[in-house]
Amino acid sequence: MADKLKFLPMILTAPLRQVVHQTIESYCQFKSWPLLALHVRTNHVHCVVGAACSSSKVLHALKARATRMLREAGLIAAGRPVWTERGSQKQLFTQQAIDNAIKYVDLNQGKSLPEP
Repeated sequence: MADKLKFLPMILTAPLRQVVHQTIESYCQFKSWPLLALHVRTNHVHCVVGAACSSSKVLHALKARATRMLREAGLIAAGRPVWTERGSQKQLFTQQAIDNAIKYVDLNQGKSLPEP
């Protein structure tokens, strides 16, 4: 499958992770979406967001905004995909499910990554 890729997989370096992290924080604040947990890794992002809209809308909006900010910062070339086409959009219906998701994002992502 690797030989069919048009681009190498995206690796989020420390500067890219910082932009993604700041973008998600600021966009959630702008939309008044409570950001309950956020962890940006080298090849994926975990976040727990409270929103009154669909999870697919939240996912699409965060990916689009982060991509835009990465491009505006000159960190990603135009036309270069950043994210996979899909992503997990799990809806959490109980406080226990929310607490478990927050704990997973905050505590179960492996070793801390170096800051930029």
